Amino acid sequence: EVGDNVDGGWQSTIAVGRRVALSDNVRIASGAFLFGYSGHPLDARRRALGEGDDPEQIGDIILEQDVWLGTNVTVKGGVTIGEGSVVAAGSVVTKSVPPFSIVAGNPARIVGNIPNQSSMFDNEQSKGGHHA
Repeated sequence: EVGDNVDGGWQSTIAVGRRVALSDNVRIASGAFLFGYSGHPLDARRRALGEGDDPEQIGDIILEQDVWLGTNVTVKGGVTIGEGSVVAAGSVVTKSVPPFSIVAGNPARIVGNIPNQSSMFDNEQSKGGHHA
């Protein structure tokens, strides 16, 4: 599923397990790898026989509105990246990310937060701020 105003960088791969949803205004830089399945079971004998994933190895990937994935980010199946979040370049996201978070590393962890812009707008109005 692809929303409005979605931008995907070159050499990015999306391997759909069950479902991949890219909401409005999602940005994916080059070299991203979104994988909803691994392509083989954990058991070595079954892998040697060419068997596919076990059902619990397959998962949805959801990128909520305004998410930005930096260059060479990897996102595992079963992960939702919350609205407005930013994933730093080279990060490996193995667990869901709360809205308005900045995550980085392998595995990715929260390193910062982004102020909710609608909350910022509401606060400015309550202080008597003016907006064009």
